[in-house]
Amino acid sequence: PVVRSGRPVHALGLTLEPDRLARLLRAQDFHGGAYASIIDARGTIVSRSAEQHGFVGKRVQDWLVGEVRDRASGLLRGMAN
Repeated sequence: PVVRSGRPVHALGLTLEPDRLARLLRAQDFHGGAYASIIDARGTIVSRSAEQHGFVGKRVQDWLVGEVRDRASGLLRGMAN
């Protein structure tokens, strides 16, 4: 909400399509098999820089959910199964 003088005066919303997010991620030009994913609070892949259509909607591995749960952002390394 947009708050003025302690009171909500407006509500803002935003919709981003997974394909648009994927284009932004791909533009980062990852090398050596690296990729980026955006996941939601439940650990579901919302967008991905590589193989977008094969991964969106799938859940990431449990260790990854635990690693990112308390972070705003960051780089993680691990093995994908």
